[in-house]
Amino acid sequence: MSAPALPPPFPLEESRSFLLTSEKGWEPTSSIPLSDRGFRYGMHLFESFALIDGQPEFLEAHLHRLNASVLQLHYQPQPNWLAQIRELLKQLPATTSQFGRIYVTAGDGSPAAPPSQARVFLALEPRTRALPQTYALAPMDCPLHGDEQPASGFLKSGHYSIRCQALQRARNQNADEALLIDPIHGALSASMANFFWKLDGHWRTAPIGKAVRNGVWREWWIQQINASESHLDPQDLPRLQSAALTSSWIGVMPVHRIGETALPESAPRIAAEPRRLTD
Repeated sequence: MSAPALPPPFPLEESRSFLLTSEKGWEPTSSIPLSDRGFRYGMHLFESFALIDGQPEFLEAHLHRLNASVLQLHYQPQPNWLAQIRELLKQLPATTSQFGRIYVTAGDGSPAAPPSQARVFLALEPRTRALPQTYALAPMDCPLHGDEQPASGFLKSGHYSIRCQALQRARNQNADEALLIDPIHGALSASMANFFWKLDGHWRTAPIGKAVRNGVWREWWIQQINASESHLDPQDLPRLQSAALTSSWIGVMPVHRIGETALPESAPRIAAEPRRLTD
């Protein structure tokens, strides 16, 4: 039987990142050990979520995905780590509006050693940048292999170097995001969000795999608009009627321009707020 979750022995409003320990439960931290394979080799899993007035958005759906990833890769965090996360988040001040990330790392060891001492981190990030009401995308030829297909498959892990480079190039072109285009699989996703498009009256999104992650917001938006999964030929980009991005940070973000092409219809803007996957 798992040990009960213990309240943190420190003022939450003064702390921004936490490490779950077997001895004392949550402890404030501002660093990750250099010996941790999450830092050394990118061997970590994560989920991110919005906190609105102290309420985490889609929390159970995020925890379900993260736990499934942990089990798939045989990471072994503390037995009661999920209960500890829930307990910590319950004690956040009601005025807390931030962005949360839960990381489960492989812990110390050689690259081939089993992840038997996984570490669990919870980071709360103040986000003050005001989001626009709509995005412009810059198409980026981005062959997605190597770092984009690590041993963790299509789970959310630390292999984001290709995405970060694409986002930097997009910002240099005065766009808000990059649209990643693979020469084989076509237009797949944005660098930090999933991509939806409307063509011939139907909403679609690329299937999970390569750059497309199994995001909670992706699943929720598929349900809302009855979207189907398919591949998008880059030659069809000028024909799109509408497009949108989804992520835990931006919610549903309409796209008004892809490259130099303005889209004729606008998708709804849906900001992050506390909700469940079935709402």
